[in-house]
Amino acid sequence: MIKLILKSYLTWVVIAVILVTGVAFMSKSDKVTDVEKYTVSRGDVVKTVTGTGQIRSKSSAVLRFKVAGIVDSLMVDVGDIVNKGQVLARLDNQDLQKKLVASEAEVNTAKVAVFNAEAEIEDTLIKNKQDANDLYVDAPVSLLEILNNVRKVHATLSSFYDSNNKLLSSIKSSIPNQQYIINADNLKPEADTALSKINGYLGSYSSVIDPEKLDSDLKEVTIPLARMQSAVSLLNLTTQEIKTGLTVSADTLEGYKSSLTTAQSNMNLALTSEVELRRDLGNILVNNQLKLNSAEADLRVKMANLETAQASYAVSLQNFRDLVIYSPINGVVATRSKEIGELVNTSDQVYFIIGSGDKEVVANIPEIDIGQIKVGDLVYATLDALDIGEVFLAEVTSIDPDQTTIDGVVYYKTRIEFQSLDERFKSGMSVNLDIVVNHKKDVLAVPRRAVQRVNGVEVVKVYQGEEIVEKEVEVGLRGDKMIEIISGLSEGELLVIGV
Repeated sequence: MIKLILKSYLTWVVIAVILVTGVAFMSKSDKVTDVEKYTVSRGDVVKTVTGTGQIRSKSSAVLRFKVAGIVDSLMVDVGDIVNKGQVLARLDNQDLQKKLVASEAEVNTAKVAVFNAEAEIEDTLIKNKQDANDLYVDAPVSLLEILNNVRKVHATLSSFYDSNNKLLSSIKSSIPNQQYIINADNLKPEADTALSKINGYLGSYSSVIDPEKLDSDLKEVTIPLARMQSAVSLLNLTTQEIKTGLTVSADTLEGYKSSLTTAQSNMNLALTSEVELRRDLGNILVNNQLKLNSAEADLRVKMANLETAQASYAVSLQNFRDLVIYSPINGVVATRSKEIGELVNTSDQVYFIIGSGDKEVVANIPEIDIGQIKVGDLVYATLDALDIGEVFLAEVTSIDPDQTTIDGVVYYKTRIEFQSLDERFKSGMSVNLDIVVNHKKDVLAVPRRAVQRVNGVEVVKVYQGEEIVEKEVEVGLRGDKMIEIISGLSEGELLVIGV
């Protein structure tokens, strides 16, 4: 019984061993059949960042009226092609037309006022010159009167002196105070000098007057006139000391006094004429300047009024021009938001124009990828609207420095330009982007799936004869499909992938 049981047990053990061996053999056979072989070679390793974006025109315009009003006309509709400067819409302009006409009239009135003010200045200058000329023309008469009166005074003084310019002996002998005689003897030379200077300053004028010279001469002549006046006064005091009965009779003394009184009157006339002439000349200059200042002040007021009117007209003209919407770019009408007869405000959009020039792709790249991208990176682009096999080359042109948050996720707006435009590109089309952030050419490279990380190191499996062994490698750039091998493998070695 025991032998039978043992025999039965051994039979089942043999069967189990055969089954395990067969399964193991089948498993090994399956693995060998499923493995992929790869010969190590040189090639390119490319790393990309993927994203999506939309085609947009590089130029677009939202158009609004700059003033509120009623829409009078709409010249274009959605889909129409427009040119830069083309009139697209217009508001009702009756009220602003009236304001513009009124403002223009105010400007014209102000211009006339300025013209008249400028003419008034010219008239004032002419009249001032004429008034001054009239006074200077009359000046020689006044100068001659002054000179004649002074000459009369000098003649009177000379009658009290002998040929040696000394006081007459008859007068000297009648004056007991010798100091008066000494003083009187010194008068005659001073009077002669004063008369000579007065003749020099005033004796050369005729009908032609040099205003500057006359003003200067009138200032200079005051000193010799004062000396002549002093001589008359001193001689008059001297005659008061004459004692009659000796060599001068009472009648003679009265004659002396009378002649000196006349000399004093003549001197006063000369001084008065000189003062009045200088005053009149000064007054005419002051009055002329006051008249000119008044005319110039009036011109300034008129100029200010003109500037105000012109500013008002400029505002009215700009408001009138703002009744019209002009296209700022060449493009096509994408939207039209208003109808004729509608009331619009300055915040209401009327048209949206998409430029017909260059197009670009705008993509929002998440912050996790943006650090790898730089301006100038090559981009491979495909469009959902076109054949998936059509790949278009493009380039990163700009990256916004500030973030854009969408649903709590941080993105950075990135702009990409096609190297050449296709006429099939339309604004708003979706674009799939492969942005090349790194690219190494002609390096030793293997497929990404051939490299495994074991115990913290990178390894690959290679054939060595009939055996498969692991080799440690140093890797460089990890591309989308390939990995750069820096060391550990040689070109031509055969890798096993999938074991």
